[in-house]
Amino acid sequence: MHFYQNQRKYFDRFLNIHNWNTAVALCTFCVCVIFITVAYFILFKSSVNTLLTPAKRPHDRNFVSKINNHQSTILSDTNTRDLLIVTAASAGFVDRLENLIGSIHYHEPHITIIVFDLGMTNSQRSRILCMTNVQVENFPFDIYPSHVTYLQFYAFKALVLKEVFEKYRWKTKAIFYLDAGCELRSSLDPIIKAIKTHGYFLTGQKTFIINHTDDQTFVALNVSKSNFSIGKYYQVAACILGFSTNHSDFYKNILIPFIACSLNSDCIAPLTSRSSTTHRFDQSILSIIVYKAGYIVERAERFFGDFGSPFELDKIMVIFSRRWHCPKSTILTDTNTRDLLIVTAASAGFVDRLENLIGSIHYHEPHITIIVFDLGMTNSQRSRILCMTNVQVENFPFDIYPSHVTYLQFYAFKALVLKEAF
Repeated sequence: MHFYQNQRKYFDRFLNIHNWNTAVALCTFCVCVIFITVAYFILFKSSVNTLLTPAKRPHDRNFVSKINNHQSTILSDTNTRDLLIVTAASAGFVDRLENLIGSIHYHEPHITIIVFDLGMTNSQRSRILCMTNVQVENFPFDIYPSHVTYLQFYAFKALVLKEVFEKYRWKTKAIFYLDAGCELRSSLDPIIKAIKTHGYFLTGQKTFIINHTDDQTFVALNVSKSNFSIGKYYQVAACILGFSTNHSDFYKNILIPFIACSLNSDCIAPLTSRSSTTHRFDQSILSIIVYKAGYIVERAERFFGDFGSPFELDKIMVIFSRRWHCPKSTILTDTNTRDLLIVTAASAGFVDRLENLIGSIHYHEPHITIIVFDLGMTNSQRSRILCMTNVQVENFPFDIYPSHVTYLQFYAFKALVLKEAF
């Protein structure tokens, strides 16, 4: 009996919620639960879903599953070229990197691309990782001398080649390095043929070694500057080079001295060169090493074209130095063999999705023109979209429509976009 009385006493105490402190505590708890729930749905739900959802954009799971399988198997049977393309980029060069990757997807869609991260932001890195056949590697600055962290010395370039050679030499027959500012204009057939024939591919530049190399670099490489004073000794492009992974002579005669000089600041970036506007750092040392070893350098300008190249080369151009310049796309040209326009629209918060859409169109329908209606992109976002091939951006004329159209969550703009495009 005593047991049941105690139980009833505790039960009555538990049910005695009219107590003021208990009521306040319960109300506070309920308010907190409501606040957390609202905050989750407003602020965090999309981010959490992005982390939990196994699919990358585009979100069609079957398509993404196919992409993920393709990305996870580097150098699979789909890489019919048996070639790796390697590049590197810091945060300020990601727009150029995206253009390079897009051009590779267009002309060589099955080649794997290795990107060395020299300081990209997390969002930039995530965007690059979403691209098909692209793998990102961290550049190990911590194991190299401090001058390598100064990207303007370009000491990282030879070390990128060292890193990729050591990691992938048994997985591919050839490695081809391109600066992020380059773009493909056609297939790599002639370059692959040269690598198979000679074991390497080197191309020239329009500048002379003697005019663009610091005196101390000649000394460090144990070469007399006077050797380059007679004759046309053009520089060798450090932004475009390829080699066979089983060509030991190229590794011994070119890569090893290129790496050694890059690790020595007195060789690649002497103090006297750092205030110079003519010394070309990586290009200067590579040029001297190549000529010293007597290697063949391809002089045809279609392999190192730029905005100063003759127009007649455009039809046969293989590699073009785009750098920061935007492409001059001709909207609705004869290349649009589909006779179709793709129309879309985006505000600032949807530009990552827009870029993915454009990339997928470039991959599967490279000749179709894309019209993007700007619903509130930032200037930098708009500039980035305008740089993409076959893309035209139109301002959406909010000022001529009722005020409710400006509330994008109502989606009233959608029918009006169709009206404007029509």
